[in-house]
Amino acid sequence: MSIFKSILKKVTGYKELEFKVAGVTFKNGRKTRQAILRAIKWSEPPYEKVEITFDRYDSEGKLAIGVYANGDQIGNVPAELVEEFGQKWTGRYIIESYDVLGSGKETPFGFRIKVLFE
Repeated sequence: MSIFKSILKKVTGYKELEFKVAGVTFKNGRKTRQAILRAIKWSEPPYEKVEITFDRYDSEGKLAIGVYANGDQIGNVPAELVEEFGQKWTGRYIIESYDVLGSGKETPFGFRIKVLFE
């Protein structure tokens, strides 16, 4: 972790949440989430630089929070963490770290992320 983030957490009282993104094997129309994760892992265009964002939406009458990379959905906050994530997400957030997991061969790619909330 950078010194800046370490100081920021101590001074501001940022809350932290780390999780594996759910739904990474679903499709987004013709583009699969696995193809997006593969491109992120290998820094292929347009994922040489990645901006991670979140968006709340309704999924079958329940609150869901999508996880997006450069505007493309790569999955969701796991259902069991949606309430906690929603409570912490009241303002700004910082992506402290993320990692594409796996090789995509024997097992599908996964995505782990650590978020700091103001």
